[in-house]
Amino acid sequence: MKLIEGDQLKTRIDSIIHLPTQQREHQIDLTVENIYSNVRSGTLDFGGSELQSAESKRLEPQKKNKDDDYGWWELSEGHYRVILNEELKINDSSNELAVLTLHPHGRQASLSAPTQVLPISEEPDLQMNISVPSIGCNIKENARIATLFILEE
Repeated sequence: MKLIEGDQLKTRIDSIIHLPTQQREHQIDLTVENIYSNVRSGTLDFGGSELQSAESKRLEPQKKNKDDDYGWWELSEGHYRVILNEELKINDSSNELAVLTLHPHGRQASLSAPTQVLPISEEPDLQMNISVPSIGCNIKENARIATLFILEE
């Protein structure tokens, strides 16, 4: 498998905020649209008949000044679900995989998140779970939080 390059990669992503900032040679940086906090646990069983998603509530970003274009999420320690602005364009090809990982800026801010390998044929909505350390983390709307790579045979 090989990494798809930037010019081809950008054709596979919708809703890019600012291509010159987000595009790299073999990756696209993805941005925060919404953040949800977990409010009720989910359930998981062997067969899946009792599977229930964890319940979460959408957090509202707060503007620091009334004239600000974008607000901030001031997150305390815990686990959150991040919905990304960008979407994968569905491809009928079954020989591609997307790899979604935490952006280096997120690591510098002490966030952690599992790397995900996603078949391209699944739903286009992109999301990730993040963990915020005890010191907390402030995240601005549309911040680059994830990096996407696409591999093809």
